[in-house]
Amino acid sequence: MELIALKRCGGFGRPEHWVLPEGFSKDASKKDGLQPKCKACRAAYQRSPAGKAVQCKAFAKYRAENPDRIKARNAVNDAIKLGHLCPPSELDCNHCGEQAQHWHHWWSYAEEFWFWILPLCRKCHKAEHARLKDS
Repeated sequence: MELIALKRCGGFGRPEHWVLPEGFSKDASKKDGLQPKCKACRAAYQRSPAGKAVQCKAFAKYRAENPDRIKARNAVNDAIKLGHLCPPSELDCNHCGEQAQHWHHWWSYAEEFWFWILPLCRKCHKAEHARLKDS
């Protein structure tokens, strides 16, 4: 008989319960490499009024701290909607060749550079931002 390892989840206002490790998202900062709340509890919290309020506050803070990023993203999205620019999903990632999912503003978010963009897959886009953050 095979033993199955379970992890305890306290939930967000839900009773304590045990879940398979696959039911948790990854978190490299934790000792076991998993977030303390299971995916189902996190999803329920994000749909709750309290979770929505926290998310709304976080988005407002991001918009206030990054107005140039918001304007650059909106300009690219508007160009896609108007047909002046193809969606990144129609192109290959500029780094690895997989299907692209994002446009990356590789130079700056200033208005004159809004369309200095590269198609990148999610993995390469995340790696590129991590590289830029470190430098």
